[in-house]
Amino acid sequence: MKGVKNGLDVTRVGFAIGVKVAKRAVVRNLLKRRLREIFRKLLPTVAPGYDLVVMARPGSTELEFDELKAVVSGLMVKTGLVGRL
Repeated sequence: MKGVKNGLDVTRVGFAIGVKVAKRAVVRNLLKRRLREIFRKLLPTVAPGYDLVVMARPGSTELEFDELKAVVSGLMVKTGLVGRL
């Protein structure tokens, strides 16, 4: 994940999921939908004023939704954008 301050009152999130993560578009889109849902629930607790880009790694398509949510939540806490969840 990469992030920069944007000077706005909102935090925006984008997703980059390349062909190296999954060759089939169906699988990449499934991962994107899962990440969007995770961030939709997390966004009210995220510090405002950031632009974030989430870059998926190979192997992330094998994770179940709850495992992916735990990884993303841990990453957000580690970066300091979210308090303890």
